[in-house]
Amino acid sequence: PMGLGFGVHLVLAPDKTWHAHLFIGAVLTATSVGITARVLKDLGKIDTPTGRVVLGAAVIDDVLGLIVLAGVAIALGGPVGRVMFRAAGVLRVHGVLLAGALAFCLAVAYGAYLVGLAAIVGAFAAGLVLDEVHYKDVASREDRHLEHEPRPLGELLTPMFFVVTGAHVDLAAFADADALTLAAALTVVAILGKQACA
Repeated sequence: PMGLGFGVHLVLAPDKTWHAHLFIGAVLTATSVGITARVLKDLGKIDTPTGRVVLGAAVIDDVLGLIVLAGVAIALGGPVGRVMFRAAGVLRVHGVLLAGALAFCLAVAYGAYLVGLAAIVGAFAAGLVLDEVHYKDVASREDRHLEHEPRPLGELLTPMFFVVTGAHVDLAAFADADALTLAAALTVVAILGKQACA
């Protein structure tokens, strides 16, 4: 799927950077385990041998997709994260773990934006890179784990994200022949890629 997505986007959008081609390829590697599990549960097939095989394959597919998406981010983000949290540890202030993690997330999101990707891709990559090894010293002074800290922010910002994203949809794009051609081609290669991997 990654090769097909990269190739199709390269052919149909040659003016875009290689980062964009790579991202389109990486997007086609992802499978939603949650949706797959829900469909199997609704069909009453989740506990069957077939259901377990399908779910196992979806999990493996997600892991491979995350490895593809995180490859570059880990190579560059790891050293930056270590330096940033080392500097944050000097402050000896309560709450610096969350502030540092959000700053890192926003910085990587901005970096993704600068190379032509969506900021959310950078934020996703930052979440993959943030490892407890990088912020262990800072976390030892906090009373909660980092994964629990941003929950209130998530409850506030997640609905806002979907509203803002929906508001930015340009309905005129559905009348753009190039966009429709790209969407159709990506749909075809997504199906072919999944069938080939299956």
